[in-house]
Amino acid sequence: TCESWDFMSTHLGPAYGDEPTENPIIKSCEEHFSAISYACGCNDIEPPTEGCGTLCGDGQAIPHPTKVVNARTCQDLELLSLFEKDTKQCTRYEIFGTLCGCPRSDVYE
Repeated sequence: TCESWDFMSTHLGPAYGDEPTENPIIKSCEEHFSAISYACGCNDIEPPTEGCGTLCGDGQAIPHPTKVVNARTCQDLELLSLFEKDTKQCTRYEIFGTLCGCPRSDVYE
């Protein structure tokens, strides 16, 4: 729930995510919690402009938001897509969008 995420995020140390590693799992607290904050309705969070965008691509609502695809609901997949910055993953989210009932993208034609 949003309450449990809020509780967890407020009890992290100030250096959370700052450890210098070659492939960090979490780069910063802000990056880790921004998608969760957005999903929970925080007013000051916007999806990154360089993310993959919505699953339907045209801004339409997901036809089947509670359908489970790849062990996640379509609604959860859309949230992940909005905050996905690896452009190599965007085609994957377009496929998930089709499976969630979005119109087929030109990518497949």
